[in-house]
Amino acid sequence: ESLEAQRAAAPKPNAFDDLDFKFGERWIPKGVYEKFASSLFDTEVKVSYAPDIDEYSVKASSLNAKILNQYAVDSQSRKYNGIHLLKHALQNTSPDITKKIPTLIDEIPILAVAAALAGGETVFESCGELRVKESDRMAAIIEGLDAFGVTAFADGDDLHVVGTNGSRESMARHVSLVTHGDHRLAMTWYLAGEAFGVDVELDDPDCVSVSWPDFFADMESLQRRGATLSSR
Repeated sequence: ESLEAQRAAAPKPNAFDDLDFKFGERWIPKGVYEKFASSLFDTEVKVSYAPDIDEYSVKASSLNAKILNQYAVDSQSRKYNGIHLLKHALQNTSPDITKKIPTLIDEIPILAVAAALAGGETVFESCGELRVKESDRMAAIIEGLDAFGVTAFADGDDLHVVGTNGSRESMARHVSLVTHGDHRLAMTWYLAGEAFGVDVELDDPDCVSVSWPDFFADMESLQRRGATLSSR
């Protein structure tokens, strides 16, 4: 009986899926990274670590389509293939990925929400035009994200958003936001609430009628259709 009681009282090990660790943690054997990368890229990948300079190196036996295309990212100045991005992940550094978006100024509010859920810091460069739209959207985006618990700031005409890496632990449960009569901000904050799992109260939700009068009805319809599909 004593032995059974000890077994019952012993803590149970966490399931692997419940473990929380990040790429590049030094205690993880490099062989684990090698197996992961080799499976991901469908070719043999070797990972080495130099503790004296705290640096990883990554080499693939062949540069195939997965490395060069599927898991690659084109930036303004260069292309980062999968091996480059893997090394950045191991080193916990961010590649310099910039994109010119001169025609997407109206999409920056919702892109800022996406950046808030991403990992690392996203910089929207040269977007000072946000300040002279229907409202000062630069200030409003920073103010709104701050209400949710997300760090954002302006540096000149650049907008910085510090991503939460999908974590909602620091998120508020309920936020009241000012739309400034701006239809895009109203739609953005509604969608942010859905993405973050936060109850959002808008001071002027009716301002969406400028561009999308049925916005809220359409969003609720999409939610119902999604719930119906997920239950099948």
